[in-house]
Amino acid sequence: MAEDEFDPRVYITNELTGERTPVRRGELTGVDEFLNAVEVNTEMPPETRFQAWQESDEEHPADGGRPAYRVVYKTLRTVPTNPAGVVSPNCRVMFANGRVTWGEPRFGRALPWRRPDRFLLPDWGRLFYDPLRYVREADNTVPIEAHQETSPPMNYVEVLYALNEDAAGGDHQSRLGAARAAVASLLASLDLSFGPRLLGVRITEEIGEVFDDWHWNRRLDGPTVALEAQAELRYVDGEGAAAQIAAIFDANSARSEEDRARLRIAAQWYWRADAETDPVQAFIAHWLTIEALEMTNANIAPVKSVVHQLLGSHQDTISVAVGRLYGLRSRLLHGKARSVSAEQLEVARAVALALLERRLLGILSAERLTALRDGVREANLPGFSASP
Repeated sequence: MAEDEFDPRVYITNELTGERTPVRRGELTGVDEFLNAVEVNTEMPPETRFQAWQESDEEHPADGGRPAYRVVYKTLRTVPTNPAGVVSPNCRVMFANGRVTWGEPRFGRALPWRRPDRFLLPDWGRLFYDPLRYVREADNTVPIEAHQETSPPMNYVEVLYALNEDAAGGDHQSRLGAARAAVASLLASLDLSFGPRLLGVRITEEIGEVFDDWHWNRRLDGPTVALEAQAELRYVDGEGAAAQIAAIFDANSARSEEDRARLRIAAQWYWRADAETDPVQAFIAHWLTIEALEMTNANIAPVKSVVHQLLGSHQDTISVAVGRLYGLRSRLLHGKARSVSAEQLEVARAVALALLERRLLGILSAERLTALRDGVREANLPGFSASP
């Protein structure tokens, strides 16, 4: 077979032997489209996902089962006297001994980036000062691997949960969030009943599909990867940056201990929201940032007052916006709502970041002010408070 019939950019690797098999050009789709769509000089590196299936066969074809969730825990030297299982129409719990197969997408040299489901291929380089220039020491190739392996024999607990119709139609993160919420009380009940040795070490957590015989097909489409080299190169004045950092130190020293305590808690919730993959948990963390900064009890009047000061007008619309955010927070915390839309999350983020920037830096940037104004306007639209 002629060598040019294969695409040199792609190989299939045998996990057991390490042997690499080339892929015929006619059997490969998407690579050229991806490369042609790569943007450069972007504000932030754009993210892309890798999609594949594992464990599918002729009797269990990809996209042929019910969208589902799988989580497996290794017990801590807790041994079942015999395999035990409980099955309901949409959930199966197994306590057994055996080998567990799991898989995940891997992105070679990429590093974790701000959230556990995001990876970034770093742009390494050396900076020279006379004359000022930056010389890259990296390439833009992203080794992508559909990793799969089987563990040694172990005692384990496996939960398979079939998503309901409402949750099944979303993307990976929305399915994952819905599934985690659905099995949270089950896992808590197991933990409280048997102690921390039963759900000892989480081996894998996956989104995929199950069939009537509880066969599991794993879908690899969760984490994203981005190339840092796609972002535009920016130079920051070193002396100016040092002066700005020194001003941050000075501002913190001038605060009372009570103010420092508020800001510490608010900043921790800010970072929790930034790293959170579940929109519901991210929304709650954004609201707790707001609450830590401006509230001393359940009264949201101080939040309305501060937002009004920042925007300078529209007191009625501000009152509606803050009230709707607080109302959604209350419904989420008391189980009256189970999901958060992208628009609702973005409004909560806009308010939280504006108030945190004002408190920490003593200013409100044009970017934050615009986002806050847009957020107030969005929260006043009909249907904002409705469930997604």
